[in-house]
Amino acid sequence: MAKSKISEIGGVIQGNYDNEHIITAIADGVALAGWCVGLTAAGVIAGTDSDAPDAFLGIVLPHHAYDIDTLIGAAKVCSVVIPQSGHLYGIFCADLNVSTVGHHLTFGGDVGKLVAEAEILNFYICRTIEYTDNDTVAVVAWGE
Repeated sequence: MAKSKISEIGGVIQGNYDNEHIITAIADGVALAGWCVGLTAAGVIAGTDSDAPDAFLGIVLPHHAYDIDTLIGAAKVCSVVIPQSGHLYGIFCADLNVSTVGHHLTFGGDVGKLVAEAEILNFYICRTIEYTDNDTVAVVAWGE
């Protein structure tokens, strides 16, 4: 069965919180835990896509007052983890239409999600560790 919720892969930070850099932000009322986001000048999270990869900051973490798979209400204080190289994270991604792991992901046209990198040109964001065909969430190794 296809996985489409962060709860189905065990959360955003895979493992413990040691050595994670977590910052405070303001929710936009659209993003879910696992979205790849940037911040506006006002500190509000904003989903990133291929038009704004330089605005990427981190991955939205679950909010204590909401179920992990529920939208975080607009203007609520929330947290974003800034990914560390080699650490594992649960994120949203486009359906890669593959059944194997090890695919490199980067920014695409879907706001908040990463997509498969068709051609690796010495730049990618992460690679899949846990992923199956039709999934829209994945466990990834960041910056490997």
